[in-house]
Amino acid sequence: MKYEDFKQIVKDDVVFENLQEGCEVLGWTERDRNFAKIYVIRCSVCAKDPEMYGDGLFTATKGRLVKGQKCCACAVSFKYSQNQHLILLNRHLSVAGYSIVSIGAWECSKTRIEFSCENGHTKNRTLAQAKVVEPCKQCLEEGCTKHKQDEAEAKIMKI
Repeated sequence: MKYEDFKQIVKDDVVFENLQEGCEVLGWTERDRNFAKIYVIRCSVCAKDPEMYGDGLFTATKGRLVKGQKCCACAVSFKYSQNQHLILLNRHLSVAGYSIVSIGAWECSKTRIEFSCENGHTKNRTLAQAKVVEPCKQCLEEGCTKHKQDEAEAKIMKI
């Protein structure tokens, strides 16, 4: 989230002792349906990746903060948005030498993703399947030089 996403942030004198390291409470912005204050928290760790987390701002109720629960992407079970899933997938695929060609209708882990290797061979997988990247089988069968080098380097690294 970014600062522009909030109408106003009201400073509060409440001190949260169980707040995780690297996080600071900026104030509260509104109340939820139970009239609990929704606090705005800035995480310095998440703020290091502005493409994924914007300014590193997250929201949490007072109850979650008092319990010491993590409210940012540092949490074990953080729920990524659709855009964040696609950024992570794009980063993951680019490391393996693939690029995203097209994305189907959003259905969480069942979303169809079409991606291609550096030689233009395409694969069509679900989001869950695309997270497990393996070398392009067509390139291995055709003997593309780039993948032969990668395969040789992978064998050397395993030893």
